[in-house]
Amino acid sequence: SLTVTAMPNTTTDYFNLVIKSKEDGAIAVRIHDMYGTIVETHAKIAPGTTLRVGSGWSAGIYFAEVLQGDTRKVVKLIKTN
Repeated sequence: SLTVTAMPNTTTDYFNLVIKSKEDGAIAVRIHDMYGTIVETHAKIAPGTTLRVGSGWSAGIYFAEVLQGDTRKVVKLIKTN
Protein backbone atom coordinates (compact mmCIF):
# COMPACT_ATOMS: atom_id res chain seq x y z
CA SER A 1 0.00 0.00 0.00
CA LEU A 2 3.08 2.28 0.15
CA THR A 3 4.16 3.87 -3.14
CA VAL A 4 7.00 6.26 -3.88
CA THR A 5 7.54 8.07 -7.18
CA ALA A 6 10.44 10.40 -8.01
CA MET A 7 9.74 13.17 -10.52
CA PRO A 8 11.70 14.09 -12.51
CA ASN A 9 14.20 11.26 -12.49
CA THR A 10 16.90 11.96 -13.95
CA THR A 11 17.35 15.62 -13.00
CA THR A 12 19.94 18.37 -12.85
CA ASP A 13 18.13 20.25 -10.06
CA TYR A 14 15.83 18.53 -7.54
CA PHE A 15 13.50 15.55 -7.14
CA ASN A 16 9.89 15.56 -5.98
CA LEU A 17 9.29 12.37 -4.00
CA VAL A 18 5.55 11.65 -4.09
CA ILE A 19 4.77 9.38 -1.12
CA LYS A 20 1.37 7.72 -0.94
CA SER A 21 0.01 5.13 1.46
CA LYS A 22 -3.33 3.65 2.44
CA GLU A 23 -2.03 3.34 6.02
CA ASP A 24 -2.12 6.18 8.55
CA GLY A 25 1.26 5.61 10.21
CA ALA A 26 4.15 8.06 10.02
CA ILE A 27 6.69 7.64 7.24
CA ALA A 28 10.47 8.03 7.52
CA VAL A 29 12.76 8.83 4.59
CA ARG A 30 16.50 8.22 4.44
CA ILE A 31 18.49 9.16 1.38
CA HIS A 32 21.98 7.82 0.87
CA ASP A 33 24.55 7.93 -1.88
CA MET A 34 25.90 4.88 -3.70
CA TYR A 35 28.55 4.42 -0.97
CA GLY A 36 25.91 4.17 1.77
CA THR A 37 26.53 7.60 3.27
CA ILE A 38 23.28 9.17 4.46
CA VAL A 39 22.87 12.59 2.83
CA GLU A 40 19.38 13.51 4.07
CA THR A 41 16.77 12.21 6.54
CA HIS A 42 13.15 13.07 7.23
CA ALA A 43 11.07 11.66 10.08
CA LYS A 44 7.33 11.57 10.66
CA ILE A 45 6.24 12.38 7.11
CA ALA A 46 2.47 12.16 6.60
CA PRO A 47 1.06 9.92 3.84
CA GLY A 48 0.19 11.97 0.75
CA THR A 49 3.24 14.20 1.11
CA THR A 50 5.40 15.43 -1.76
CA LEU A 51 8.95 15.91 -0.50
CA ARG A 52 11.44 18.03 -2.49
CA VAL A 53 15.03 16.81 -2.15
CA GLY A 54 18.37 17.00 -3.91
CA SER A 55 18.83 20.65 -4.82
CA GLY A 56 22.23 20.85 -3.11
CA TRP A 57 23.54 17.42 -4.04
CA SER A 58 26.44 16.68 -6.37
CA ALA A 59 25.89 14.68 -9.55
CA GLY A 60 25.63 10.97 -8.83
CA ILE A 61 23.38 8.06 -7.92
CA TYR A 62 21.32 8.18 -4.75
CA PHE A 63 18.74 5.91 -3.10
CA ALA A 64 15.63 7.12 -1.27
CA GLU A 65 14.60 4.56 1.34
CA VAL A 66 11.02 5.10 2.51
CA LEU A 67 9.84 3.27 5.63
CA GLN A 68 6.37 2.89 7.12
CA GLY A 69 6.03 0.28 9.85
CA ASP A 70 7.37 -2.98 8.37
CA THR A 71 7.04 -1.75 4.78
CA ARG A 72 10.14 -0.52 2.95
CA LYS A 73 10.43 0.97 -0.55
CA VAL A 74 13.63 2.07 -2.26
CA VAL A 75 13.79 4.42 -5.24
CA LYS A 76 16.96 5.04 -7.26
CA LEU A 77 17.61 8.73 -7.98
CA ILE A 78 20.00 9.95 -10.71
CA LYS A 79 21.38 13.49 -10.54
CA THR A 80 23.38 14.86 -13.48
CA ASN A 81 25.26 18.10 -14.09
